[in-house]
Amino acid sequence: MAAPLVRLNSGHSMPLVGLGTYDGGANPQNPPGTVARTVEFAVAECGVRMLDCAFSYLNEAEVGDGLQSVLQRGTIPREQLFVISKLANNYHRKEHVEMALRKSLTDLQLEYVDLYLMHWPLAFKFIPFDVTRRGFEKGFNPHCMMPDPPVTHPMLTDPRHDRVPIRETWEAMEALVDKGLARSIGVANFTPALLHDLLTYARIPPAVVQVEVHPFCAQGTLHDYLKKLGIQLMAYAPLGYGQFKLSGERTLLQDVTLAQVGNRHGKSPAQVVLRWHLQRGVAAIPKTVVPSELRQNMQIFDFELSADDMEAISSLDINFHYVRPSDPGWYEVPLW
Repeated sequence: MAAPLVRLNSGHSMPLVGLGTYDGGANPQNPPGTVARTVEFAVAECGVRMLDCAFSYLNEAEVGDGLQSVLQRGTIPREQLFVISKLANNYHRKEHVEMALRKSLTDLQLEYVDLYLMHWPLAFKFIPFDVTRRGFEKGFNPHCMMPDPPVTHPMLTDPRHDRVPIRETWEAMEALVDKGLARSIGVANFTPALLHDLLTYARIPPAVVQVEVHPFCAQGTLHDYLKKLGIQLMAYAPLGYGQFKLSGERTLLQDVTLAQVGNRHGKSPAQVVLRWHLQRGVAAIPKTVVPSELRQNMQIFDFELSADDMEAISSLDINFHYVRPSDPGWYEVPLW
């Protein structure tokens, strides 16, 4: 059964459940081709129609290979797919924004993306890449590479940072819509204050705000604010974030409340959480490369959580973030 659609303020429709592709290609435990096979299986066999990708995931070429394997069969047209990409921090200057998207389109083997997000409200120094090839050279990782020469400024806490206002980047993203390269645009990891400022000058408002959302971090205040603005909330890490969980921190899917709700409905804790997102009207992009989990993540449309179930799950909220950009090795900026 296909995921329900929501109509964005851009006039385009988007599925409320999809597949996240973060780290599939970068994870050394996954053999080459894992992402391509996952995308092909998810779309062709599980009914997934939304794919969440990003330049900085460094695996969009594999995603593109999987997409082409499906599209070449002729049974699922491009128009039924909703493909997301994101602008990496290193390409926030106006002269780099379109170049970065065109690189993603080359890797994805697409003529346009359905949604293009500013990945973080932080600009990094430009790191060049080969625009003539699909994929990247071994060892290329712009988020971790130091610029040459390094950036020095008393108000920049990280030598990777660059001085680029968000307005410059957003106006360059609006131009992508004008050119038909992106059908909708939005932001990720924005706070309400940053979003409020963006809306004071945006010619095209964000269609989507993507942030960390799960029962431990429900983002209720942000969700209410976005509903007033007519902007769709999208959850990354909708099942919690095992990769960034520190030793001793709670694991969301092991919570007893989720197990109890799942037992009442004959569903797994993951399916319960995804159904919770769906009934809140929050789009979710769970990440997995396990075929059985891919199927289960799309088997959430045949049951409904009761009001008591929803309240019990929502009561788990403690405003806890697994993703913390102020941590050492991240961006050294306390966004939240």
